[in-house]
Amino acid sequence: MSTSAAPGPNEGVGLAAIQMPLRWFPSALEFCETVDRLAARARSLGADVVVYPEDVGLLIAFGDEAAGLQLVTDVRTAVRALFSKHQAQAMEIMQRHPVGPARALLLLRAQTTRERYVSMFSDVARRHSLYVVAGSAPLTRVEDGDDPSAVYNMACTFGPDGALLGVQCKVNLIDIERLVGLDLTAGRPEDYRAIRTPWGGIGVSICADTFDRELIDRLVADGAKVIADPRANPKPWTADEAAENRKSAWSRCQERSLYAVQAFGVGQLVGIPFQGRSAICAPCHLTPDGSGVLAQARTHSAEDVVVARVRLEDLGQ
Repeated sequence: MSTSAAPGPNEGVGLAAIQMPLRWFPSALEFCETVDRLAARARSLGADVVVYPEDVGLLIAFGDEAAGLQLVTDVRTAVRALFSKHQAQAMEIMQRHPVGPARALLLLRAQTTRERYVSMFSDVARRHSLYVVAGSAPLTRVEDGDDPSAVYNMACTFGPDGALLGVQCKVNLIDIERLVGLDLTAGRPEDYRAIRTPWGGIGVSICADTFDRELIDRLVADGAKVIADPRANPKPWTADEAAENRKSAWSRCQERSLYAVQAFGVGQLVGIPFQGRSAICAPCHLTPDGSGVLAQARTHSAEDVVVARVRLEDLGQ
C-alpha cells in the first residue's frame, strides 16, 4: 500500500491522466484489476491526483452484458437488445416514470452501478493514497427533491482516505447522450463547484463542458486551480479533431491561468471508435517548450498513463 502526506507548497503536485481502454471486459474482476493497475502505475510515477476517462461507468453498468454486446455496432441496436432481454423490468420502470427504453435500462441498473462505481474507486483512492476523479458513469442523484427519473453523466471525486469529496454532472450533452441515444439528463450550471484539497481547488469539467467558458469561470471563481477533464471522444483522432480539442482544456489554461488534466478513453464500444491523446496542459509560459503541454500520451488509441508535476503557486506569475 502506498502512503503519502499532502504535498507541501514547494514540492508540487503530481497530476496524472489515465488513458484507459473503453471496451467490454471479460469479467468485472479484470475491469477492477485494470483500474487498480493504472492507479498503481500513476502513483509509482509520482501522481497525487489521477483522472480517469469519461464513460468508464458504462462498463460497470452493462459489463455483465459484454457477451451480448461485443458485435453490436450502434447505440440503438444495443438499447433494443438490452431492452428485449430485460423487457418486463424496464416496462415496469417506464410505467412509473415518463421515460423511454434507454433511460429505463439505466434506471434499472442505477443502484448497482452506483454501488460498484463508488466502492471500486473509493478503494483505489484509499489503497494508493490518491485523489481520484473517477471518470464518469450514468448515475442518479441521491439528494432529496431530485427527479427520481433523471440519470446524469456524473463524475465523482474521492480523497486519499476513500471519502467522496464531490460530484459533477455534465451540462452540455452530445448527440449520443441525448434522447436519440442514452437519453441522459443535463446537469445544472449552478451546481458547478470546485473540490477542496490541501493544496488548492480541483474543478471537474466533463468533456464538452470544457469548451464552455462560463462553466470554467464558475470553477475558477470557486477556487479551482486545476481542471480535471474526463473525456470520451467518439471520433477518429485526426489533425482536425486534435485542433478542435485545443479549443477546450488547452485554451482554458491560456485564458484563465490554469492547469488541466485531459484523460481520454480509447477503444471501441457499440461500433463507436473512441480516440484521443491524454495530456497535462498549462499556460504556455510554464511549459519548457512554450507549447502549453507538459506531458502527453504517446498514442491516441492505446492505454497510457501521463504524469506531470506542477506548482500551483506558479500560476500567479
